[in-house]
Amino acid sequence: MLKREMTLGIVVVVAVCLLAAAPAAVSPDDVSQLGKKLTPMGAIQAGTDSGTIPPWEGGIKAPIPGWKSGQHSPDPFPEDKPLYRVDSSNYEDYAQFLSAGQMAMFQRYPDSWYMDVYPSRRTVAYPEDIYAASVENASTASLTPDGNGVNNCRRTSPFPIPENGLHGIWNHMLRYRGESIQRTIGQVAPRPDGAYTMVRIEEQVLWRYNREGMTSANS
Repeated sequence: MLKREMTLGIVVVVAVCLLAAAPAAVSPDDVSQLGKKLTPMGAIQAGTDSGTIPPWEGGIKAPIPGWKSGQHSPDPFPEDKPLYRVDSSNYEDYAQFLSAGQMAMFQRYPDSWYMDVYPSRRTVAYPEDIYAASVENASTASLTPDGNGVNNCRRTSPFPIPENGLHGIWNHMLRYRGESIQRTIGQVAPRPDGAYTMVRIEEQVLWRYNREGMTSANS
């Protein structure tokens, strides 16, 4: 058993090393789809045939009127109404869309737990230079030989057309989140009886890589 486990471990390590050493292989034709069939960030621009997900049309490009820095963001679509409600009487009809935990909530709290389902919206929007950086990164970015770093990218996710898991990991870590943030966070894990302990977190973060003017050379 030990021998088999060690052999499997060696195979996995070799496979990961080969994956990490593989260069980016996005073709010029694929890159040309960014901003066309794909959004500049790499998502499918079209909506679904069923209409449940709409096409991306640029998102919300300006703050909601009346919003001020430090406030919670207001609802940009206050006129939206629920399309339908999922509750203990019909949740099994939507089982393919629900997690095990969500279904457990319907079972444990059949009289009070429900989900109102609203129309989908695609509201994301980024600065124009972030779109430009994303398209550039698609042609230039590459993993370091050990997969623990990236080269030749700037300001946002390096692989808008990811080809493996490491690309996805680096896309998440280097995604554009603005240049800095100061926030207060409250976290709770309620117990079944409703009791909880509040954990308060104060954060001040500077994302140097995301800052305006950053290049692949000075990131």
